Amino acid sequence: MGTVLVPQRRKRVAVVGGGPAGLAFLRAFKESGLDWEVILLEVRDEIGGVWYRSDDARPDPEHSKLPESPIYDSLTANLPVNIMAFNDYQFPPGTALFPPAAAVQQYLLEFAKDFDLRPYIRLQTRVKKAYWRDGAWDILVAGHSQVERFDHLAVANGHYNKPCEPDLPGLQEWGAAEGRDVMHSIWYRGPSAYAGKRVVVVGGGHSGRDLSIEIAQVAAETYHSVKGFVRVDTTDPKQRSPPERFEVEGNGKVIYTDGSADEGIDVVILATGYEHNSLAFIGLPNHVIPFPLYEAQALAALHVFTHPETLEIEQEKVWVRARNEYLKEVARKTGEDELRTVCRLWHRIPDDAQFEYRNALLRFAGATKWLTYDWLPEMYAKRAILREEWSNAASSRGGEDIVRDAKTKEDWYDVLLTLLARRERRKGESGKGPSEPMARKKAETTADGVEATTTNDLTVDTSATINGVAVPADAVPLTFEPIQINNYNLTDLKNTLDDALKRCLARPDCYSQIHQHTDVRLGLGWAAVLVAAATGLYSWKISFEESRLGVFIGVTLYALLSAVQMGYIYFVEGDTIFIGKRKTLDKRIQTERLTALSKTTRPKPQSLAPSSAPTLPLSTFYPRATSAYLPPHYHLTMNYALTVSGGKALIRADKVEDERCYADFFDSKGMLDEARFVAWVSAMLEKVEDESKVQ
Repeated sequence: MGTVLVPQRRKRVAVVGGGPAGLAFLRAFKESGLDWEVILLEVRDEIGGVWYRSDDARPDPEHSKLPESPIYDSLTANLPVNIMAFNDYQFPPGTALFPPAAAVQQYLLEFAKDFDLRPYIRLQTRVKKAYWRDGAWDILVAGHSQVERFDHLAVANGHYNKPCEPDLPGLQEWGAAEGRDVMHSIWYRGPSAYAGKRVVVVGGGHSGRDLSIEIAQVAAETYHSVKGFVRVDTTDPKQRSPPERFEVEGNGKVIYTDGSADEGIDVVILATGYEHNSLAFIGLPNHVIPFPLYEAQALAALHVFTHPETLEIEQEKVWVRARNEYLKEVARKTGEDELRTVCRLWHRIPDDAQFEYRNALLRFAGATKWLTYDWLPEMYAKRAILREEWSNAASSRGGEDIVRDAKTKEDWYDVLLTLLARRERRKGESGKGPSEPMARKKAETTADGVEATTTNDLTVDTSATINGVAVPADAVPLTFEPIQINNYNLTDLKNTLDDALKRCLARPDCYSQIHQHTDVRLGLGWAAVLVAAATGLYSWKISFEESRLGVFIGVTLYALLSAVQMGYIYFVEGDTIFIGKRKTLDKRIQTERLTALSKTTRPKPQSLAPSSAPTLPLSTFYPRATSAYLPPHYHLTMNYALTVSGGKALIRADKVEDERCYADFFDSKGMLDEARFVAWVSAMLEKVEDESKVQ
């Protein structure tokens, strides 16, 4: 009997939105050669998205209907055309470098024409509902009672539709008073309507800047109110801090956050942006612990929905680029296709990184009570062992006894410890379970491995692990004073970590610091100061003619000492931060010498260890990146030497290097997590010393 071939249905793809993103999707689809059906659904009567200003985009005195586009008369692109253009499709010759909106719209129309995209586009089609059912998307459009089925859905609907209007005390009542007006910049088209008026423009973005400058040319007074501004009356427009409240009575008073006020205001224009991220995709990361991560993502999304200004878009762009470059480098190393690798691995987070990502989301959402427990990474790494041991316990009917009383998270942690202890006994090793510090560090330990405390100090027992990094068990307990700095200043970041490094390595149980480089620098510096003082005194006591030779010698000697000092710092001291030594007696006197060097690096993606690879964005605690792709890192090198006979005989020498992003140790407010830094440094120290011990 022959085989019956059943023709397979062509796959269908729906694209929502006919702006640049939707058009780019259509072009990519066409060039892919896929024998699928793709349909772009656009609600308006023409493509172009935000760049298409239809005839009804006119000022609306009553603000009764949102314009379909926020484009104002004088708006121009904020990127040069050669950067803004699609790949291999440039703007026509003669186009302005920063073209007006009409030129960009025409460019998009020509793009659709040249790539023959029109057959795939349905205009004046509003998507009312899209839902997943039985392995496909059901999409219902306005004016139709029947849904259409699609295998894939691409959302490209933009985010310049719904204005974001701050809820300021008294603003609505103020605007309702006769002769006053409050409006969002989405309704703004030109400055003529504000001639002779006193106008406050709120917002420091591109539109706020454009509008305030433009209105200032015709208005009686224009005030540009921006976060970070101080009151300045010598500019036009005048500068003001953000508004704090509005007083209805009187002469239209606006009170600012710095306590100052302006009266007689006629119009307030809110150039405060738009409500971004009205759509969020939850649960895309894979190879992770799913349920708690889904919760963290949901909380972060809700936080953005309610507080859109907290999402640092430019910072997110940096990390998106960083992850893209990292995954492309992975593809180059493995010989795989770049695009396929990026798509396959984009949402795959390494084991350790998932906890950092989850904690970043939770901190961003303000849900710190759900931060990862310090023991979780270790237990997650042992999940295969735990599963095997549980299978053995369950088969012997011992599993029920182990979990019978497990109710709280701490109880279940004890279950894990019990299973690990069972495995140790089965292997014929010591019958003891995990160490007491580990077994008991549960509820009283916070997610960062820091002991809970009622004071402002952070006290840790360094016999534990901090974020999965082991700290030597014999380390003494440390107390850290809170340290806060400007986390946008790289010099401050490095100096703060250098100081923390010296405090860590100079502990009583560690090394005695040698101030060799400091002594030399101070000696040369003081010598130069004394020479300068002596030269000045000599020239003051002796006449000019008689002192010329002495002054010349003094100045030359001062310059020489200063040059020697600078040369010593650059060529000899270099990146050295700490030099320490300690002596031990083991049949003979042994001297251990440790030199620590640090520097700031901007690593290429391939130089990152898997655990420090850039993970998914939405990590707002990262300091602002100054590299085009990856943020700056703190690079630490430890050189270790073990000698005898007063340093004459070298027994062993070794070297370890590692680097971490500054954001691993500083939060968004510039607070140093010294416990985490000490854990990292201690782990490196233990490694270099262990590898350097005499066998």
